[in-house]
Amino acid sequence: MNTALTSSSIKIGTKMVGKWGAMHPYSWGEVTAVHENGMIEVNFDDFDGFTLYRPDEIQQELLGSGSDVAEIGVFIEDLS
Repeated sequence: MNTALTSSSIKIGTKMVGKWGAMHPYSWGEVTAVHENGMIEVNFDDFDGFTLYRPDEIQQELLGSGSDVAEIGVFIEDLS
């Protein structure tokens, strides 16, 4: 079960994975800023510019059964 993330638990440089669906399956990114209002700024490798997320939109569990991402969403690549 996922524990609630906060902007203080996600740091600049944290590696992220976006899974969007069939035609655009994965994006790899990195947190580039944590704003004072708590928004997390992520720069994905295949997007122009950055995308903002609330901490509750980011999921901790990347792996589902086997080695596939469990569902569509934005995930922390490595919690360690």
